[in-house]
Amino acid sequence: MPIPEDALAFTDAMADMLRLPDETLAMSYIYLNRYLRFYRDQRRPDPLDLCKNYQLANFFPARAVASGVVFTALEGSGLRVRRDLGDWVKDVGSGKVDKEDMEEVLEILRVN
Repeated sequence: MPIPEDALAFTDAMADMLRLPDETLAMSYIYLNRYLRFYRDQRRPDPLDLCKNYQLANFFPARAVASGVVFTALEGSGLRVRRDLGDWVKDVGSGKVDKEDMEEVLEILRVN
């Protein structure tokens, strides 16, 4: 008997061996997809891990890096800034964060 490599192959093998009805097989696929989606969503990178990039720490001011990390974390949680990034940076950084620095920090954070 072949050994299934993933969850879908296992579900197919069990359905064939147990002669499960189509409704049972359909519900198992639904729950399997929900589990896989939940598992995929739980593996988001920790925003604090983004701060460990030495390029950020050496080339950019701490306020720009902190604003970039906050923006990336909020964006990962579903925030969509409807206004210009410069206005958001100005409000959050109290006018002490340069928009160009913020854009470069975001570019580095999104690559990593």
